[in-house]
Amino acid sequence: TALEEGLAASADNPAYSRALLQLSETFYALGQPAVALQQLDAADRLDPMSPLTPLARAASALYYYRADEAISASREAMRRFRARGGIYSSLSENRETGSYVARSFRFLDLDGWGRYYGDRVFDSFTASSYFDQAINNAPAGLPAQLNGRGASFGTGTDLTALSSFLQGMTLEPLEAAYSERRLQFANEAFREYTLGTRIASRNGVTEPGIFGRIDGITNLPVPIGFSVSIEKAGPNFRDDTGLARSDNYMATAWLGAELTPYDKLVFFGRARQVRNRFHEVPPDPAIAGRIDRNDAATSFAFYTHDFGYRNALTIGGGIGREYLASDDRLGTGAGGGYVINPVRRRNDFDFASISYARGLGRLDLEAGAEAIWSRSHERLSTIAVSPSGAQSQTDAIGRIRDNQQRIYLDARYAPFGPLILQAQLAYVASSLRLAGTQPRALAGLTSGSHERVDYQIGAAYEPVPGQWLRAVYASKTGPVVPFTLAPTVTAGLQPDLAPVRFSLPYDSFMARWESEWTGHVFTSIDYQRQTFDRYIVPAFDGRIITSTSDTRLDRISGALNLWFTGNIGLVLNYAYSDSRGGVPNAAGNLVRSQIPFLPRHFGKVAVSWASPARLSATLSQNFIGGRRVLQDRPVEDITTTDFELVWEPWDRRLRFDLTAANLFNRRVNELAGMPGNGRDILASARIRF
Repeated sequence: TALEEGLAASADNPAYSRALLQLSETFYALGQPAVALQQLDAADRLDPMSPLTPLARAASALYYYRADEAISASREAMRRFRARGGIYSSLSENRETGSYVARSFRFLDLDGWGRYYGDRVFDSFTASSYFDQAINNAPAGLPAQLNGRGASFGTGTDLTALSSFLQGMTLEPLEAAYSERRLQFANEAFREYTLGTRIASRNGVTEPGIFGRIDGITNLPVPIGFSVSIEKAGPNFRDDTGLARSDNYMATAWLGAELTPYDKLVFFGRARQVRNRFHEVPPDPAIAGRIDRNDAATSFAFYTHDFGYRNALTIGGGIGREYLASDDRLGTGAGGGYVINPVRRRNDFDFASISYARGLGRLDLEAGAEAIWSRSHERLSTIAVSPSGAQSQTDAIGRIRDNQQRIYLDARYAPFGPLILQAQLAYVASSLRLAGTQPRALAGLTSGSHERVDYQIGAAYEPVPGQWLRAVYASKTGPVVPFTLAPTVTAGLQPDLAPVRFSLPYDSFMARWESEWTGHVFTSIDYQRQTFDRYIVPAFDGRIITSTSDTRLDRISGALNLWFTGNIGLVLNYAYSDSRGGVPNAAGNLVRSQIPFLPRHFGKVAVSWASPARLSATLSQNFIGGRRVLQDRPVEDITTTDFELVWEPWDRRLRFDLTAANLFNRRVNELAGMPGNGRDILASARIRF
């Protein structure tokens, strides 16, 4: 048995502390945490400078919802990592957890502090470093459609985060799988099934759903880690105006395989199908109403060959496909007849990549080439049907082909402990072809090809312990699709990924000062300035609704993270944004105004608490300042209260979640005079076995 083998290994070499870590994991699995902690104490006595022992303590504390112990252990692990030269070693960390030193803080929603610890242990050849990049939250105060994340071709996949996840998986493919019920210190064979149900209530619409997931690691025929999930939301109904029925299906698969000790294969795939049916206002049995159809799929696969220690070649690619169809029938009044407005839109992309990474002492190098081919086709029709049945139809057809090829070289150098230098140089060749009718927001954009040299350079320096200064300047070409296997973070900093498309250039400067004043107080201050020739503003479904020209964006933000002990954390965030650009007004003329949808002020205060009863709760208050929206119209301030509760009883075999957004149902306007979501409640329950 595992216990007998662990006891034999520790007896054979009593000075080998890693054997005691494995023995500790076995006792945790047997339900003997007190004995498991004794093994960790013994491992500490054998090797008092090993960072893996406090890392194992952090992992076990997180498993039992002991946030205070997890944070203390993570701080000790950080101290030992730095004492041994700063090289981070992973302990069964995966795409769900990220590094344990960062997750210990994120567990109490101390995201800024967790980001700081994740960046401090970053290593170009450690998988959890890239998982931390993906998990870190988007910048505070940026609406979803303005932070450049979430571009997904309809599958709900954040391609920016997916880039980091897959970079990590190419290093450790078995970390595709994650056991939520078991505590594991190594990538051992297991299999775990999850079944669950959820119900959501949004604006009077009740949406039930079911989901299932299987995670596992198998060693036959080769070591393979996998995670496959299936979800179904709907049908939902409402008796008054608007949505009549919705059905939403989604399947996701992660796969990682160690084909040989030197060859690795990773795969990600997601497919989604949405069917929405609407009726008119008031319902008219003679008119079928509106039917929306959205089919989308995204997949990526990469192969990595290790030539030696910190010496690897990666090749692969991906595809994205999306098809959207919408038919909107509108009655024309008492005279009879109606109008049909069919919309047909197809978006596709293909991606190919090759990269080579090499570590040379304190210098990490990566060189590669990437190519993206993107195609978009849209048909907007108007069909007028008279009372006699006669029809007249007009069509507006638009096509866009946007291709981009990129060759890059990235260098990261840490000459001595407190200093990190990083730079990236890239040659970018782009081509854009426009045909037919294009949205008014793209007026002035023309077909053509161009070449450009992108660059980014950054530095991080710690003048005294606990005070970290970082800065980066980047001059970049907007991506066709925000997916890349090239390093996206320079010296731990990533400027806001603005929604710049069609290979349009933009420049960014960002500086951050992070301070760990005591073991209980952490602050960070960010300043960022970006300039754009053209700033594209998309809707939430990816349609281009407006754009600004000759645009400048300045943002300053601050965060205060407090750890009170007692498993309590407090977060205060504030961001101020000042922007100016040429924005179309109601008459279609350009006026100098702020970027649409971007709030000038954003604030958040949140308190989180955890209990060893495996219960956690978060209460937050959010303030979003007034914004200018379409045609330079103002939208008033928004104040909302959110609440989240998680409970995992019965040895984590069960999990219950309750989330309430806009708890007190405050009025929220997404556009001028157009109300957004009121109170949103989501409840779910799952069982693991």
